Amino acid sequence: MEANDTAGVAAPPPLIFLVCLLIGIGLDFLWPIPLLPESFQYILGLVLLALSGALILFVWRAFSKTGTDINPYKPTTALITTGPFAYSRNPAYISLVLLFIAIAVLIDGLWILAMVIPAILIIHFFVVSREEVYLERKFGDDYRKYKSAVRRWL
Repeated sequence: MEANDTAGVAAPPPLIFLVCLLIGIGLDFLWPIPLLPESFQYILGLVLLALSGALILFVWRAFSKTGTDINPYKPTTALITTGPFAYSRNPAYISLVLLFIAIAVLIDGLWILAMVIPAILIIHFFVVSREEVYLERKFGDDYRKYKSAVRRWL
């Protein structure tokens, strides 16, 4: 194993989402802008929360079945192309986006929802792009074939 056998991501993805979420909560506290009618917000929020939870369980299952680590600071030992990875190259990040939106809906904060955009952009440019370069370097043609067959997000 090489010393630099990691994707070299800028920060842990959950931390990126958490910082953006906290900024959104702070903005919502200072300038609250309601998002949805109360009767609808709890149903939608709970559905999104359930989808996020189910997806991350499938992601963790795929990682454990292949024996590779979900931590981006550890080497990837296998290319995962089954389960949720058959439909998206980044289902873990989709799960985090769903969780973020669920929290915005449950708290009823437009600022929180708006902060999902910078979170996705930071994840895209400072995590996903680095992971893709790493995976292409590590798995070569296998990753290139996977990349051409499966969408990055949805």
